[in-house]
Amino acid sequence: MRKRHVTVGLGLSLVGVLIGALAAIAPASAAPLELYSHLPSLEEVRISPDGTRLALVRQASFGRVAAVIDLTTQKPVSVLKLNTAKQRDLQWGDNNHLLVTYSSTGYAYGVESSKQEWFQTISFDVLTKHQSMLLDGEAGSEADYMNVTDGAPMVRTVNGKSLVFVVGTSFVEQQGVRTLFQVDLNNGRTKVVQQGSPNTIGWRVLSDGKTLIRTDYDDKSGVWSVWIKLPDHTFQKRYSVKELIDYPEIEGVDEAAHELILSMGDQHDKQSGASLYRLSMTGTDAPVLWRDHRFDSLISDPASHSVIGGSDDGMTENLQFFSPHDQAQWQVIVKAYGEEKIQLESWSADRRIIIVQLDGPQSGAAFGMINLNTGKADWIGDRYDGLGPDDLGVVRQIAYKAADGLEIPALLTLPVGVKADPPPKNLPLIVLPHGGPAAHDKEEFDYFAQSLASQGYAVLQPQFRGSTGFGVDLWQAGFGQWGKKMQTDLSDGVRYLAKLGLIDPKRVAIMGGSYGGYAALAGAAFDGPVYRCAVSIAGISDPQRMVKWEAEQMGGADTSTVRYWDRFMGATKPSDPSFSEIAPIKHIDAIHIPILLIHGKDDTVVDFSQSQKMYEALKAAGKPVDLVTLKAEDHWLSRDATRLQALQSAVTFLQTCNPPDPPVHQAASH
Repeated sequence: MRKRHVTVGLGLSLVGVLIGALAAIAPASAAPLELYSHLPSLEEVRISPDGTRLALVRQASFGRVAAVIDLTTQKPVSVLKLNTAKQRDLQWGDNNHLLVTYSSTGYAYGVESSKQEWFQTISFDVLTKHQSMLLDGEAGSEADYMNVTDGAPMVRTVNGKSLVFVVGTSFVEQQGVRTLFQVDLNNGRTKVVQQGSPNTIGWRVLSDGKTLIRTDYDDKSGVWSVWIKLPDHTFQKRYSVKELIDYPEIEGVDEAAHELILSMGDQHDKQSGASLYRLSMTGTDAPVLWRDHRFDSLISDPASHSVIGGSDDGMTENLQFFSPHDQAQWQVIVKAYGEEKIQLESWSADRRIIIVQLDGPQSGAAFGMINLNTGKADWIGDRYDGLGPDDLGVVRQIAYKAADGLEIPALLTLPVGVKADPPPKNLPLIVLPHGGPAAHDKEEFDYFAQSLASQGYAVLQPQFRGSTGFGVDLWQAGFGQWGKKMQTDLSDGVRYLAKLGLIDPKRVAIMGGSYGGYAALAGAAFDGPVYRCAVSIAGISDPQRMVKWEAEQMGGADTSTVRYWDRFMGATKPSDPSFSEIAPIKHIDAIHIPILLIHGKDDTVVDFSQSQKMYEALKAAGKPVDLVTLKAEDHWLSRDATRLQALQSAVTFLQTCNPPDPPVHQAASH
């Protein structure tokens, strides 16, 4: 048996420190910007299944750690030092084991692949302090496999044993296939449960630990299929459908564990977007419409793993439980927090102890815990040490009409210390479009927006056409509008705020990351008179180059990924000449404002050459431009030092080309 190892993984080690030593985050002399732009001081708060322990990721004076606290004694149980690992997920395997998933950027030894983000998962026994990497042991067969994981581990209790099912990669005739593995948390024994086919894209395991769900997708034909293996039965193809881009997704199983819940487009009316369907796990019947509404995410019971509700995210999370009792109970919690925005973070197996994320005028940005057994709510801590409610800019939801009449939702963050009533006047503005573009902003702490607000800027975050979270019409309105109406939706927001007198139209800049970075460059190229300068972080300067690069990564242009980009960009193939119309790099002569480019060298989503080529083209044309290269940084600004470097560079640039008003209030030293 051979294992293909990822050698860029960073080891984790145990340190014996008390939780009280974890409080230090920033020295008293820290600059205000550092308080807003560092990695969260507290995140990934998870309650154990039995509700007796709390696990969390915390910033300590010596680095980031995963800490476990006994809620009965209020004392630390253990602490796992994460070093510089890019921690991505934290969950309980059982009451005694933590599963910590982290990622590294690089190449895997012995595997032909591009540079990419590799995920690995550690099992950590919080009592014995023993740790082991999943898929790093004998798999009980001659399987040739990697020690990397794909997606979140699936925790199941079978015959009293704590088992983790994880999707990894094994090799069949030298070709990698997604494979389902099983790991016994008590002894670390690993076995291959089932190998997939070359087209396998995912696996699910039901609560019995035996019923397996496999999904396949043929990129070239666009055929998606679901295969079901019931206990002691061979796999059977249960259902298939052709969808070139938006193929179905398995969202979970009903409470009786007899039917799968699928999100899929209505085959009879493509304009309705996606709905939820039920598919019996036996028989031959086609999926049956269950709900003519697709939630942004579904809620699963932590014990049975069945679907019990859904969430319409939009600007704020709106949980809708299918059980009237569950819904009434949640509404009591929502009402108790008043104006605070709350999001479900985790809960115990019986759903009686609940961890919530808090955002609002009383909490600032924090975590809280509700115990339904005692009727008591407890404060856990600030997500960003040193930042209280008074240190955050007021955030408001607004809406305005685009030039063609389409309503655009948006978030408006006022400078720190500026009140919403009476309405302020003539504020300097930063337009901050989100990435994606099929994504959306939420009314919660946003380190980009609050960093800028701390420097005296108002920040506009438009949910331009193509955004998700606000219904199918707004999303579909973005098809073919990349660089066109998706772009003017942003400047229409500037004109709206200027008409109200709230912002100074002569002091407006644009800044964004990923697609938002593209929008910043497109703003300079196509809407130059609106903005004084632009900041592009990991932005796309040449959409055609990006699509061709994606095609190389995916092994060809005839893939759902390339078709996805073509749909938004209005192109038909990677060689489509229409790409030139929306490429900022093809319109250098039209750019007359200063540009700052910021890009991580380890970016595996938007190639670094997108910024490098743009810099070279602007420089050759004598345009004002600078490029900040972030060493060992990925697409998401995952490292503390380089995130701060990016924000400091951006703020220094904006203060020069689009000077703000003096901040009304500086974050106090703590």
